[in-house]
Amino acid sequence: MVPYSSANSNRDKLLSYYDQAISIFERLGEKSELVMALIGKAYYYILWNQFEEASAHIEQVELLDIRNMSSKTHMEYSMLLVMKEMTYDGNLTGAIHHLDSALRHMHQTRTYYRADDVYRTIALCSLYLKDEQRVLEAFAKTRQYIQFTDEHVARVRLALSEALYAIHYRRLEQLENHIQEMERLLADDYTFVAAIEMSKGVYHAMKGNKEYGDAAFDSLWNGMDGWKSHSLIDQAVYFEGVLIGASYGCGMNLVPSIQEAVEKFPQGFYRTHLTGLLQQIKG
Repeated sequence: MVPYSSANSNRDKLLSYYDQAISIFERLGEKSELVMALIGKAYYYILWNQFEEASAHIEQVELLDIRNMSSKTHMEYSMLLVMKEMTYDGNLTGAIHHLDSALRHMHQTRTYYRADDVYRTIALCSLYLKDEQRVLEAFAKTRQYIQFTDEHVARVRLALSEALYAIHYRRLEQLENHIQEMERLLADDYTFVAAIEMSKGVYHAMKGNKEYGDAAFDSLWNGMDGWKSHSLIDQAVYFEGVLIGASYGCGMNLVPSIQEAVEKFPQGFYRTHLTGLLQQIKG
């Protein structure tokens, strides 16, 4: 793992860059650029689980009024609010409300910036709300927007989201197909990818292959340096996968570490959801 002092130093440098940008844009009266800088800084505060700081920057953006700003700025702000709802407020319905609002703005302006992210996030929220029809509709829309792009990251994210759907609905053949899709998309670049290792662990656990399931989860955990800086949502997905695997007898050695990590999560949907899974495992 990266030493705390080193991680702290990197955060300080990043915040310093944002502070400089914010100061310059305020002085020049560049409102749109100022809003984007505030959104970027708020995003990192959420990533680092510093809710009060994130909220303060979100309030600054609200005071600036984004209604007449670019579609890109409007979309980034909407996605920031979605992340806040999912991470802290635990309000998935509220998150979908922001996403639907973003879609309306997108169609009104005919600017489809991050359309795939919007639909994929709708699918994720709908998955936890147990609205299968909307999950499938959102996946279909996501594929529609990424089919003409070579953006591998978007395709891998979709494959992971569809793997989560297969996990929740215990559809092993679909899960296997999505794992293979992720591996194919990454090809020679695949040395370690947390999403793949997590998905493999769940797949083998559900198949009753304890040795392979444990090995995949151990690989996920040993590669933590590669994903501990990911968003809390990504981390929660990896933890959820291990806990689902643990319900089948795999990855049990990692449960105490996950419980310790979850206790540090903000009060919100993911902490509540993962705590529920932990309680089920403990019986």
